This record gives sequence, C-alpha cells and structure tokens, in this order.
Amino acid sequence: MTELVEHDQVEPRQLRRQGPAFADPGLLFEACHQAYRSLAEIRQRIAAVRSHLEAAAPTEWADADSRVDLKLPNGVRFLMSSEEDIRDWIMPNLYFHVTMVYALLRNAGLAIGKMDFMPHMARHKVAAE
Repeated sequence: MTELVEHDQVEPRQLRRQGPAFADPGLLFEACHQAYRSLAEIRQRIAAVRSHLEAAAPTEWADADSRVDLKLPNGVRFLMSSEEDIRDWIMPNLYFHVTMVYALLRNAGLAIGKMDFMPHMARHKVAAE
C-alpha cells in the first residue's frame, strides 16, 4: 500500500522525505508567503532552493504512485498520485503564475516581449535572408 502524502494549498507541503537533505521539512517552502523586496532576494531564494534540491538523492523523494491529498482553502479536496500532482496541479500552476507575472510586468510598462518569455527559442532562430 502506498503512503498518503498530504499538502494544503496555503500551508507548506509535507512531502515524505528522509535523510539529512530533508532535516528541515519546511526549508523549501519556509518563505512561500514572503514578499521579496528586491531581485537580489529572489535570486538568493532560488539559489537556496537549488542547493537544497541538489543535496537530495532521487531515492529521497516520494514515489510517483504515492498518494497526495491536496486540500484547498475553499474546502475543495483532490486525491491523486504524486505524478498526477506534478502533471495536473503543480506544472499548470507554475505556468499560470509565470504567465501572470509576464502580463503584469507588460501592463506596468516593462518593455518585454515573447522572446523574453521564451529565451530558449533563440537557439532555433534563423538569420533573415
């Protein structure tokens, strides 16, 4: 039987973790509600999370078929596998929020365009004839 992993939309996720890399279960999510005051603070946070993730072996993460119990603040609840959680909840939310930041920055007058949103496409660019 697989373990049920619970997490709330608002509170830090409590994933099944083992070993020294996960001595502090809230480390990755400790500042989930923090308002960052500068780009330097955001970069510092990203570096800390990357460091934490790099210290973890793949065997320390929940299995793809581990059950996840996602509870939203409005009372809606979803039961799914870890794989479904990543595919159906986490990734769409990531893209939603990145897109919203892009739209808000453009609306605020920042001169950014599609290539700023998709810089990886530059490697496919063909010179104009």
